[in-house]
Amino acid sequence: MSPAFASRTPALALSNARNQWLSGVIIGLMSFGLWWLWIAWGRAFQVALAAVAFGFALAFVRFPQIGLAILGFVLASNIANYLPGSTTAFLAGMLLVLLIRKLVTADLTWGVSSFLFVAIIFVTYCQSTILWVAQDNYYNWHLVYRVLLALIVIHQMFRSVRDFRPFLLGAAAGMIFTSVSAIRSAYTFYASGVASQIAGSVTKIEGSRFFGHWPDPNIMAFTLAIFLGGVIALWRCSGTTFLERLFYLTAASLSIVAIGISLSRAGMISGFLTVILVTAVDRRKVLIFSVIGALCVIAFSVIPTDIFGRIASLVGGDASTGERMQLVLNGFRIFLDNPIFGAGMGGYEHKILWRMPYLTHGVFAHNTVVDVIVDGGLVGLALLFTCVFVAARGVNWTQWSVDRTDLNSMLNAGMRASLVGAFFTLATFSAVAYVPLWSLLALCALLGQFSRVERSNTSVSSSASPVA
Repeated sequence: MSPAFASRTPALALSNARNQWLSGVIIGLMSFGLWWLWIAWGRAFQVALAAVAFGFALAFVRFPQIGLAILGFVLASNIANYLPGSTTAFLAGMLLVLLIRKLVTADLTWGVSSFLFVAIIFVTYCQSTILWVAQDNYYNWHLVYRVLLALIVIHQMFRSVRDFRPFLLGAAAGMIFTSVSAIRSAYTFYASGVASQIAGSVTKIEGSRFFGHWPDPNIMAFTLAIFLGGVIALWRCSGTTFLERLFYLTAASLSIVAIGISLSRAGMISGFLTVILVTAVDRRKVLIFSVIGALCVIAFSVIPTDIFGRIASLVGGDASTGERMQLVLNGFRIFLDNPIFGAGMGGYEHKILWRMPYLTHGVFAHNTVVDVIVDGGLVGLALLFTCVFVAARGVNWTQWSVDRTDLNSMLNAGMRASLVGAFFTLATFSAVAYVPLWSLLALCALLGQFSRVERSNTSVSSSASPVA
């Protein structure tokens, strides 16, 4: 050690000690101040949320995978039920952080795809129908600040197939959160004695539906089914760790139970098709399906819900099925009044009351095709089908033998299964502004785009490698 360096060492140590004491005092004062605000100020909760959001933003700037995991959790958990508007605020915040990262790193590239291009045209057309709509009571901007915002954020955050892993990990956490909430509501209903108290006052106590903190059992079931394929695929992927696979298995098992106790008929069919298709490509398909089936039988034998009776009601004898059929048939009659460009956004909600005046205001068709063809005509329907077609092209429909060590192959099986199951969402639910469905379509399109790029890079590397 040189004399000059030795002479500076005590001063340096003293300076570090002073900085540590100063930092400790500042942190202590800030902690006391936050505690005082929490006790004395009514808006302390909002300040705490802002501080947490700022911390997540800083973490996302350094680790983009954190943002992907949070995005998956937000979409699958419906955390917005506790924090209204938090989904849109989160997406807008993520877009802001992405812009800051691009400015800091001087990265002017933007993630685009043919699907995003078609989706922008669809959203623009739907919003422009205000020019000829009869009345604008039901006109809204959900397609812009929900769907389009989510699609833009997804296209900027996903850069390779590897990004699906943290996203689906967060989605699995959201599925567990949702499922536990639904199962807890069923347990509370029966364990508290409410079921026994009202058993003599209702026709069929087994027909009770449970959906936790979600606003509607069908929306909850559809959301779980949408992410179920990708989660099961990663559970069966040998490239993930043991703890990850156990986590995915837990999320899939609880989600199947939650879909069942929601008594959502279309949700159960969607989930069943998803499970069948994603396990059909596995070498141990019989064992896996037997295990899942045994878990369902055990769970549904304990929970006193009439699942089989609910499914049987699809063939008739159910008032809800008959009314939905009337909504669809009258929707097609309304469509004939404006077959090319439609009645404009909100046209169905407005005109259905003239044909079914006993309905409450704001009733929708419970069918995405009817909603779009009435509001946007054949032009809107063609644009919607184009979006679905472009997304469907992103998955491989001929690959039915997968390699468990290949992440691309397993994700293809999972996304394909969820996409098939999602068609029941289009047929039984008004999903025009349903963000999870649009997110699934975007992920399918991006998966195909990333897979083609990786295959192209692999072929170029192989051709460029020297021959021995």
